[in-house]
Formats: sequence, C-alpha cells, structure tokens
Amino acid sequence: PVISSITNTGTLTLPTTTGTVALTSQVIGVSQTWQAPTRAIGTTYTNSTGKPIMVAISYTSSAASTVQGLTIDGVIVYCAGSEVGNGSGFSLIVPDGATYVTVTNSGTLTLITWRELR
Repeated sequence: PVISSITNTGTLTLPTTTGTVALTSQVIGVSQTWQAPTRAIGTTYTNSTGKPIMVAISYTSSAASTVQGLTIDGVIVYCAGSEVGNGSGFSLIVPDGATYVTVTNSGTLTLITWRELR
C-alpha cells in the first residue's frame, strides 16, 4: 500500500522509513496559475511566494552575439547567445526565497513576454 495509516492527530504512516514526502502546498504547479507580472530586464526580484515558481521569458536583442541569461541567487543558471532581431526565450524554476535577475553582455534585450507560474 502507498499509505499504511492516517490518524486523527495528523500522523501519516508510510510503509517505508526512508525517502522524502512533499506536501502538495510545496509542489510547483499545485494551486498556481500563470501570471503576467510587470518585470524589467536587469531588475532583481525575489520569489517570496512560499514555494518554487517557474519563470518563462521571451525576448529579442538589439546587438549581434548578445549573451543573455538568468541569475538565481547570484549563480548564472542559464546563458545563451542570440542574434539581432531574433526572438529567443527560456524558462527556469526559481526556488522559494531566491532572488532572480536577467543579465546581458551587450545591446538591449526587449521583452516579448515574461510569465511566472506562481
């Protein structure tokens, strides 16, 4: 069986003593919807939702060989190049409590969309 027993005191007994159990309130996608927050390239934001979020960004660039990405808690977790006028994008999961900011090495990134599953 998946669950051995549940008591009226809130105790959940599982058939194995090892592993990790995630509460549905902590899982990405549960009770979350896609939002279109007001965001700007180069501005640092903090995920203070209490659970992980997904950030999906699409953009165009104004300079050849522009390298752009997303930094989460000071670590560049995504970085890629694009050419002038070509649309590109990415999506990443941002942990609860983490800061996140877009980065670019040249030119200007113009947002097409910035969506967050939160």
